[in-house]
Amino acid sequence: MGNTYLGISMHLLVSMEKMTDCSEKCGGRFSHGLAATLRICSGKWKPQVLYFLLDGPKRYGELKRTIQGVSDKVLIQQLKELEADRVLARTDYKEVPPRVDYALTPLGRSLADAIVPLCTWGTENMAEMVSIFAERDILPKQDAEEPLSRTEPPDNDVHGQGGAERPRRRAGSDLPSQSPRLPGVATDPLNSVSGLGGKASDRSGHTA
Repeated sequence: MGNTYLGISMHLLVSMEKMTDCSEKCGGRFSHGLAATLRICSGKWKPQVLYFLLDGPKRYGELKRTIQGVSDKVLIQQLKELEADRVLARTDYKEVPPRVDYALTPLGRSLADAIVPLCTWGTENMAEMVSIFAERDILPKQDAEEPLSRTEPPDNDVHGQGGAERPRRRAGSDLPSQSPRLPGVATDPLNSVSGLGGKASDRSGHTA
């Protein structure tokens, strides 16, 4: 057991030294080699382009038929980026009709060779991965069908106390309420005493 831990520790130490050396060589742009690799071939389509070009140069139409599901816009953009990263070479034969093909550069071939073990792993574990993905597709549906937790107040519980929904205010309820009209009380301030709704008076000044 002690020898196992020692071996793991030595492996981690060597890996950290390589990471530091890699960071110094690239001016700190990449922290480790995997980051540099993913910078070139990350995404869904680029690894497939590199992998299928291992067989040799391919024209655009042949490459698109091989990589199923990719649109023309996306594939053209991916090919331009791989060419800019110098892992792919585009050759225009200046013919009519136009003939253009794509091939791996030596740098791109070394990267494509590193992708082959990933394809092998996927082939060997494909059945298990299909089962896992099928289970994952069911999970969102189960979460949507689960009722609200008791710790979560319902939507109509404003104070989180489980009470009933408070009645809504009618339009204009924020305005000051008017006093009810009483018999013998004037509502027109011009006919009331001091304009405060007192008893009505006749022209002679006697109270009615």
